[in-house]
Amino acid sequence: MNSMKQLPKVARKLLWVTAILVLASGLLVALALNYLRDQAHVAAHQSTAATARIVQEQTERTLQNVDQRLQKVAWRLEQFRASGALNAEFAQAMLVAEVREMPFVRAMWVMDAKGVILYDSDRRYAGVNLADRAYFQIYVQQPDTGLYLGAPVKSRVTTEWVISAARPLHRANGAFAGIVVAALNPAYFDKLWAELDLGDGGSVSLFRRDAVLMLRSPWVEAAIGKAFPDLLAANYMPPGQNSGTFETASRFDQVQRTYAYRNLSTYPAVVVVGKTHDTTFTPGNAWPAWPAVCGCWPVRALWCWCVFWCATWHAAKRPSSNCAKTKPKSKPCSTHCPT
Repeated sequence: MNSMKQLPKVARKLLWVTAILVLASGLLVALALNYLRDQAHVAAHQSTAATARIVQEQTERTLQNVDQRLQKVAWRLEQFRASGALNAEFAQAMLVAEVREMPFVRAMWVMDAKGVILYDSDRRYAGVNLADRAYFQIYVQQPDTGLYLGAPVKSRVTTEWVISAARPLHRANGAFAGIVVAALNPAYFDKLWAELDLGDGGSVSLFRRDAVLMLRSPWVEAAIGKAFPDLLAANYMPPGQNSGTFETASRFDQVQRTYAYRNLSTYPAVVVVGKTHDTTFTPGNAWPAWPAVCGCWPVRALWCWCVFWCATWHAAKRPSSNCAKTKPKSKPCSTHCPT
């Protein structure tokens, strides 16, 4: 404190100004980093929401294609049956042609009102009774159901995972005559979503509205076909809200992600896209903050100059004081002090 009082008034002011500038620059850097962190957080939500929109559109187009094909097959079968021209060979050929035009469909088959397969694109399962399947029972219990997406199951024949999409068959008088079914290949969706830029640790899931997990990339076999109502709970996806974002750790791999969800507009399903985001600032991802950080270097330079100036002043003052004590005041110091 004594040394501080001995400094010239200008030097003391410079030191105080420098100290205030250093503190102010530190505060500005902290505010800049906090702002950049918030911006990164907002950008993460926006990026994930944009990807979810793309997935929604892709998924809806695929399901719409399947739905239209099923309706076309149902209409043609009824038209040919009514005219008396329907036979097994013609029906199977029609199913094979439809499957060839849809890379996401593994097989198609037609069942009668009792759940027995009449025709199939594989040409080997006619006569098999699948009346216990959910995609058949839904039309028995709720005849007004349109397109139905069954929960993923392993095929009893091939042991491969399939998702059944079904449409009812009706006679001209409206009587229930059976269903036409398409087996969707989950691997197609996994390949389709793999083309998206999800970054490291990204994920895409398709849930039915009843919270049944239909598809997920990366694939988690133990979870496929099971219901997870807590994942579609109101705190994540409020009722009546068709899209949104949230952050949580995944139930399946415990990875913290930013998630965006979107309800399909025409089908009872919802897509959920997850992306991992590093919100800490490193020299690589915090480059916008460097101008603010570098802005404090002039302040540091000013501080160093003040220290150097004060040290020089002390060094110059000490010999001058000695001369003043040893020599008469009437004679100039410069004539007696060595130079």
